[in-house]
Amino acid sequence: MKTLRIALFIAISLLAGTGFAHEGHDAEPLDQGQAIAVATETKMQLIEEGKLASSWATIESPIANLVREEGIQNWIVSYSDANAHTHLNMVFTITGTFVSIANSASGHTH
Repeated sequence: MKTLRIALFIAISLLAGTGFAHEGHDAEPLDQGQAIAVATETKMQLIEEGKLASSWATIESPIANLVREEGIQNWIVSYSDANAHTHLNMVFTITGTFVSIANSASGHTH
């Protein structure tokens, strides 16, 4: 799984013209709505590229949280598929650069 995340990060990093903000002095921090918009665009792009299951296309209503870890702020945008009991967490820099993705099962059964 770790290798998959690294490969996914490298692949996304190499894509040109994705419209995402890049780290730099001129880049403005995203607000919560912008973080969700960037995550939604990234999610759909990953689905189109076959790097994320197509079932995530219909999952909406993400939650975006600005998290500070080791002095660095990142947006974590989370999607939850209640039917499949899975979660998708997408990490972006404060300016919208895609960092990583994690897909996990919640462990709850109903």
